[in-house]
Amino acid sequence: MANKYRVATGNWDAANSWALTNGGTDYTTVPGTGDNAYFTSLTPTGTHTVNVTANTLDLDFTGFAGTFSGTSGMNVYGNFTLVSGMTMSHSGPITMKATSGTKTITSAGRTIGSLDLSGSGGTFQLVDTLTLSSSITRTNGTFSANSQTVSLVGTGAQAIASSFTGSSAFYNLTRTGGANKTSILRLSGNIEITNTFTANGNSS
Repeated sequence: MANKYRVATGNWDAANSWALTNGGTDYTTVPGTGDNAYFTSLTPTGTHTVNVTANTLDLDFTGFAGTFSGTSGMNVYGNFTLVSGMTMSHSGPITMKATSGTKTITSAGRTIGSLDLSGSGGTFQLVDTLTLSSSITRTNGTFSANSQTVSLVGTGAQAIASSFTGSSAFYNLTRTGGANKTSILRLSGNIEITNTFTANGNSS
């Protein structure tokens, strides 16, 4: 296991884009499933693109002020932490894959494309409102809403797949669609909401 720091813009797997120290030139390989990936205040503020399927333990953007982009999948085996000062334009799936313990998801007001909870034995806990432009799926593990809101804001078809019941139930669930006939919410499996369900369509 190692802590790896992002030190250059460009593709995720570009040469000399990861270092073993914050802002350093002690270059290393891209993060793997047992490595923490850090984007910090010393990371260049340009665009950082996930161009291949990427794996990391913790994915932490504390202090980062650049753009996180790309369409390839991002597999996170630890905690996932976004910050308000960054731009989140990554549209690939974020897959939480921990198989034990409680792992946190911090959105900080950023919108995530799709989120898949797939780690058998893991618990995936929200720290704040989770905003999604595509879908949320639970294939394994436990979802902990932690009294937070899940908000679906896409203007096309959005989906909630698999069961979210019992200890994996939603607390608040909000669907805010566009003023059109394509803002669809698809539900697959049993869905439980313990507090408030809000559905806004063609409303002002």
